Amino acid sequence: MRIGIIGAGLSGLATAFYLRRALPGAELVIFEAEAAPGGKLHTEQVEGFRFEAGANGFLTNKPDSLRLVEDSGASQYLLPSSDLARKRFIYTDRLHRMPESPPLFAKSKLLTWPQKLRVMGEFIVPARRDGADETLREFGDRRLGRAFTSVFLDAMSAGIYGSTPEKISVQAAFPLVVALEREHGGLFRGMLAKRKKGAGPGGVLTSTTGGIGTLVRHLHGVIDAEWRFAEPVSAVERAGERFSIHTRRGVAEVDRVAICATSFAAAGMVQSLDAELARRLAALVPGVGHGHRTSVGDKSFLRLRDRVKRCSDR
Repeated sequence: MRIGIIGAGLSGLATAFYLRRALPGAELVIFEAEAAPGGKLHTEQVEGFRFEAGANGFLTNKPDSLRLVEDSGASQYLLPSSDLARKRFIYTDRLHRMPESPPLFAKSKLLTWPQKLRVMGEFIVPARRDGADETLREFGDRRLGRAFTSVFLDAMSAGIYGSTPEKISVQAAFPLVVALEREHGGLFRGMLAKRKKGAGPGGVLTSTTGGIGTLVRHLHGVIDAEWRFAEPVSAVERAGERFSIHTRRGVAEVDRVAICATSFAAAGMVQSLDAELARRLAALVPGVGHGHRTSVGDKSFLRLRDRVKRCSDR
């Protein structure tokens, strides 16, 4: 069996790794638009400084990421973050230390006392039971108040996803937080219950030695496949009982296809296969065409990297 995998970001690498384990005799062909694997995950060294272009690690309470590291034989590269590096700051009128405990929250100047009392009122906010999804902003406003959402969740959304709360599904991005409300009736109630059991929704931020790019290079090295870098896919079409994958270098026929690309890129690929699916994929990001998009995180990384280069040239 010949299987085409479109995209060599982390989802594509994980798909290829587990397909190879499950089907050792299959022929894997991996198409990647960039010149190297990793997608948004790559580490750059600039004048002695290490920059992560995308995610800088993963939380250990998300078992899928840790399992991939262990299954692929990369456990020796694991690098937990230091307790000394877990201080966070939010800038409003000035830099404010992120309060990490109730006493620090009470002393913080990030919210006024009426706004803090609204946050504490989360204890008496009725739980939502219909199971419908919400944006992070809707969820935060409902349970903790608009001020908390605007100050804390805006900063968290930008830092983790390079986005804003109104564009993020709380169920998709923070399922463990949603589970606290569903299972315990509220966030604080849930955290207290978890604390009694010695568990919680948090985790230790963990990367790999040399940056997260080390994990990408490791996966690339252990996956036996035909790698087609710098070969973006324009379309996937039916070819009888098989599929044809169209790129600028020609057409490749495969028996199965796994599309591990972003929703807006996948939308253009599946247009001839399923026009309704293509429409829905494109609608996941408002105003998206099928060309290249640069995220807020990309722009911030490029500005910071270029600033370091300029300073080092002086």
